[in-house]
Amino acid sequence: MKTSIFAFFLFLSVVGTSFAGTNTSSPVSVARELSVVLQLNESQYLRVKSLVNARQEEEKAGRTSVQEINEKFSAAIIVELSPAQQEMFKQYLASGAGASMAVFTK
Repeated sequence: MKTSIFAFFLFLSVVGTSFAGTNTSSPVSVARELSVVLQLNESQYLRVKSLVNARQEEEKAGRTSVQEINEKFSAAIIVELSPAQQEMFKQYLASGAGASMAVFTK
């Protein structure tokens, strides 16, 4: 219970930071944000970081729409997560923090 409450408040602080206009567009900072919100272990963090890098490179190539890239990225992230983390990720996207997926486009 304490972990859930802590995760919720941590999530709110991350969302607040993203709306405060901070620049979180680097792959490392995006991976860190997801790591905090989803409570990733080290192995998951490294895989997510490589996915964020690949997502950014794919966007720079410009062969696919941003929406398609985000859908592909979200699906790849979900595969790496436990069921509880998958739910947190879905909540993260649905809560408006998913709008921070736009940081990938910078």
